[in-house]
Amino acid sequence: YITLGSEYSADIFVAASSSKQEATITVNGASVPVDGGVGKYKVIATSEGEKEYSGVITARKPNGQSESYPFKATYTALKPMAVISATKMNVVYIGLDNPISVSVPGYSPKEVKVSLNPSSAGTLKPDPKQAGAYMLNVNRTAREVAVTVSVDKNGKTTKMGEQKYRIRVIPDPTPALGTIENSGGVPAAQLRAQNVIRAPLKNFAFEGVNYIPYEFQFLLIPKKGGGAIFENGRGQMLTPTMQSALARAQKGDKVIITQIKVKGPDGAKQLPSPLVFDVN
Repeated sequence: YITLGSEYSADIFVAASSSKQEATITVNGASVPVDGGVGKYKVIATSEGEKEYSGVITARKPNGQSESYPFKATYTALKPMAVISATKMNVVYIGLDNPISVSVPGYSPKEVKVSLNPSSAGTLKPDPKQAGAYMLNVNRTAREVAVTVSVDKNGKTTKMGEQKYRIRVIPDPTPALGTIENSGGVPAAQLRAQNVIRAPLKNFAFEGVNYIPYEFQFLLIPKKGGGAIFENGRGQMLTPTMQSALARAQKGDKVIITQIKVKGPDGAKQLPSPLVFDVN
């Protein structure tokens, strides 16, 4: 394999012959220089693809007779290319269809084959909408997976390269009460306007990855004493009791939403951080 514009060279000789014997060597009908019985074939690659050349070695045997040996060989010319990647970002996520793009210059997508190592780490399926595109879905059985690229042509398989990816879980989403996404002091009027628990995934590389809350606990602790209001929630909507409690919340009260459980592409999980609001 060579790049366009570079030189391909080959030594051409009959292995059983003597370097002292004279030989005439032609490639594609043209003579090539011979040094010590070895032909020196050189050519500059000017176009892409597999290039075949053929020729004849004519050597003189010890009895003085000449014998001809035909031969064929191939080389492949590729476009010069640079592969630049941020190695710390070679990450794929469990539960997602991670897009992978594969191409080998000089070969059609039908000749390019991809595989995973270890194969048990997930699945790699072609994207029917785009040639050379794949969706990689990984599991928790390995910490790293390699995508291996080979070319299958004329019954011969040649490995062309490999890219390793670290397997990671999707980061936890951030709990939110309606439009309020951070714990801390909140005006009572703003609290009263909220009626739903959310779990947005902030600053994540993939768009459209959603987590839906399905269970949580609500607690309002009055500053002036009296009975605290506690209730379990199902789904993501606040119950009438919870909304009524927020409607009566006053400065100094504390509202806590905890044990928030969500469902996402990688399954169900409980968020590690609660929401804690001080009414002001």
